[in-house]
Amino acid sequence: MNKAKKVTLGLSLVGLTTGLVVSKKMINKIHGVSDRHKIKKVVKNNFDGNEKLLDVVDHLSEDEISTVARIIKKSDI
Repeated sequence: MNKAKKVTLGLSLVGLTTGLVVSKKMINKIHGVSDRHKIKKVVKNNFDGNEKLLDVVDHLSEDEISTVARIIKKSDI
């Protein structure tokens, strides 16, 4: 294998790896936005759209959002 093919193969692998990392981050971001929307929907339906609770949901971190979403999924709200 000559040097040009090795460089091309190396750059291809770097590009593929970068694409996979970016894709995973995008998927996680989409899940976070979706979970936040679901939690707001639960607040609107079950707590009459309480503005204080909606404000709390807006200020939750991504880890907190995923935790609350798991709780909601388990409790079938």
